[in-house]
Amino acid sequence: MMGTLVIFSRTGKIDFKSDSFSVDEPGWIAASYYYSELLRDGNFDWQKWDCPQCGSGSSYGSLNMHLGEWLIGVPLAMDPHTKNRPFLGYYDVNATLEDNIRAGQVPPPDILTRARTAPAVFGVLCCLLVFAIGFWTCNAWIGLIAACLLLLNPVFLKVSAQVMTDTFYNFFLLSCCLALIALYKTSNAKRALLLVSLTGILTGLACSVKVTGLVAGGALFVLAAGWRFYVRKSGTREIFAVFALFSICTLTTVYALN
Repeated sequence: MMGTLVIFSRTGKIDFKSDSFSVDEPGWIAASYYYSELLRDGNFDWQKWDCPQCGSGSSYGSLNMHLGEWLIGVPLAMDPHTKNRPFLGYYDVNATLEDNIRAGQVPPPDILTRARTAPAVFGVLCCLLVFAIGFWTCNAWIGLIAACLLLLNPVFLKVSAQVMTDTFYNFFLLSCCLALIALYKTSNAKRALLLVSLTGILTGLACSVKVTGLVAGGALFVLAAGWRFYVRKSGTREIFAVFALFSICTLTTVYALN
């Protein structure tokens, strides 16, 4: 509840001349509309997905994985207030704010506010995951303190209340952490394999938002699984099977979404 109030109270603050607005937001909104329309139409022409017009150096195009853009763009494409008004402008950092507004490179306030909803929802979910991790590893007080500290982090609040893909990325990585804690605690072999598969899928989802998710999620898995193998004195066959399953689930997810 507290996370919802703190984060959503910031999504409606729109002052184009203050830090409540980021020059990256128009680009993410435009790219989200663009790639969501390609997905809706089933258009998989490589030249379209390369999108050289998506910002300078295709910074919002082929240099990024697209899951984060879909999570922003699909709700906008379904919203009756925004689905027929796609914003496709990219902010020119070399021009003044006034020039960008005149050129239509700044989104209307209602589109900007609605586009911020998805990151805000995932920001709240990140708070819940941090609480769950603290609660499950220690106690409810530790979980509450951890969630409060997260809500005091200005960077987290900024990316959760603006049109960014960072909260999606953090959500999937925090979900990996929670799944790995469950993996460490379980003694059931079938449940352990299910959790390994889930961790692989979540790592693939994180990678499909930002490619570094493959490194971050993979490192978390290696550390957690390695400690589990050490404690359980696992054999080579089990270690190979677990890492193979994680790799297959991760790469399958990445390739299926990209």
